[in-house]
Amino acid sequence: MAIDIFCYAAKEVEVVNRLMTELQGKEVSYFSSDFIVSPIKEAAEVHREIADEQGLKNAKCLFLIRLNNKERASEIIEVAKLVRDCLGPSEVLLLIENENEIR
Repeated sequence: MAIDIFCYAAKEVEVVNRLMTELQGKEVSYFSSDFIVSPIKEAAEVHREIADEQGLKNAKCLFLIRLNNKERASEIIEVAKLVRDCLGPSEVLLLIENENEIR
């Protein structure tokens, strides 16, 4: 069973795309096949509302990170930390299955 991490960012799509591409290149052991990053898209109104309710103001884009290898589930927190460090702790909201925040 796959687990999705919903990632809301307060940066423009182009910026997040560049930063995440760099991160995926640096952290191949995570992002080659075990954690798959979806295309980064502009946040719709409903996504901005979800992010706002969770404390991220001005969410501009959304992407998912899918855990594709259940044996690496214990590493979700580490992947979340990598993404948070890459995009900026106050610039990103990470939710497991779009419900529970990863801190």
